Amino acid sequence: MVNCLTLQLVNILLIPDGSRRAARKKGMAYASAYRLAAAKVDMAVKFLLSQEEEVKSVVVYGLSYDNLVRREASELASILEAQEERYKIWLSDPFFSSSRVRVTFHGDLKVMFEKLPPSYLEAMQELEEKTSQYDWKNLFILIGYSGSRENETLSVKDVKPELPSIDLVIRTGGRARLSDALPYQTAYAELYVIDNFISDLEATDLSKALDAFGMVVRNLGS
Repeated sequence: MVNCLTLQLVNILLIPDGSRRAARKKGMAYASAYRLAAAKVDMAVKFLLSQEEEVKSVVVYGLSYDNLVRREASELASILEAQEERYKIWLSDPFFSSSRVRVTFHGDLKVMFEKLPPSYLEAMQELEEKTSQYDWKNLFILIGYSGSRENETLSVKDVKPELPSIDLVIRTGGRARLSDALPYQTAYAELYVIDNFISDLEATDLSKALDAFGMVVRNLGS
């Protein structure tokens, strides 16, 4: 990794894309693909937030508003099941305490309560509560989020971290678009597209993204 990155405090948006395409390509059930994607997101979060002081926050685009309201119930259930399972694993994962990572969920509060199972909401709230005292790093998860709509935040605390301005967007699956994720916060962000589907993501892909970002001379609108 290039040395110039160590001089910057970086906020990263991760858009994990390609689960369904990977499932179709490999003849895999969607449910298995979503579970694998959740494991790869776990790997990415830990890799990025372990970069000492270089990466301050990671925002994961977990589920868009459109996905939450328009996906077929059977497919949506598989996605939510994989994500909830991962949240419950995180509740006992020592990484969050050792790295002092605070977890906060953002999204449309109304659609969350309409579309998410009670057990999913409970896991979200437990994770927020358990990590609320940590202040070194931040993990934001967007659920039922739409940048083009007015959004509320589901949080057990009145005072909570706001979504940061994004320096680097990393998207898997080979498609270069934001998909309604943080349009204001990404105004001056660099976009790095990884051809691999999220199910095939490796730490080397993320390392290359950080290296590429470290080589960019950012003018921030000037």
